[in-house]
Amino acid sequence: MADTTLRLRYPTGANLYAQIEGGSGVWNGTDYVTFANLDWTSYATATPEAPASSGRYVCQFPTVSPPGNYSWSVYLQSGGSPAVGDVAIGQGSGYWDGTTFGGASKVTDGITVADLPDPAPLGYGPIGTGSVTVNQDYPFADNLTYQTSGGQGIGGALVRVYLASEYASNPNNATIRGETLTLSNGSWANNIDLDPEAYSITFKADGYQLLVVPVTVS
Repeated sequence: MADTTLRLRYPTGANLYAQIEGGSGVWNGTDYVTFANLDWTSYATATPEAPASSGRYVCQFPTVSPPGNYSWSVYLQSGGSPAVGDVAIGQGSGYWDGTTFGGASKVTDGITVADLPDPAPLGYGPIGTGSVTVNQDYPFADNLTYQTSGGQGIGGALVRVYLASEYASNPNNATIRGETLTLSNGSWANNIDLDPEAYSITFKADGYQLLVVPVTVS
């Protein structure tokens, strides 16, 4: 069966949409065109929750697209219509052969996964496989919420978790033990399950200095 949809998991009840890009531009519902911020709304491809209350969201890829490599970003709509500033909560890419996708990276719980070992080793992966659930409220409320010094949430930041020992030794070569993005209020889009250990959690967002937070999971 041809695979013609883009799918991801996200908390139920969200209003999501996708932007799809190929070598000739961004999809506007009719054709691939040159990207411009002023036309942001026209680039939104519906990504409804299907079935209702399932936390499963499905976007129909434009099947008229010519064969080639494509990428997509899924956004959380915060207002009455898609707008610049909506937070991207998932990304992916793949090769479209004109009929179906194949040999692509995949989106798992809103995080792009490329070339992971299969099966993934313990503690490795975008959402983690450990025994302790970690999010912005670990080990107490808002401890790891990403926000300005004035308490304003920072959305769209990339959150990555590394073993503290590996990160201290060589940050550029340290294995990513889990990753997610922040929502507009600074909370995490996904929980990350980690094994008890000392970690370095990094927060990276355009316009802000890289933040590294030491956390001991127990």
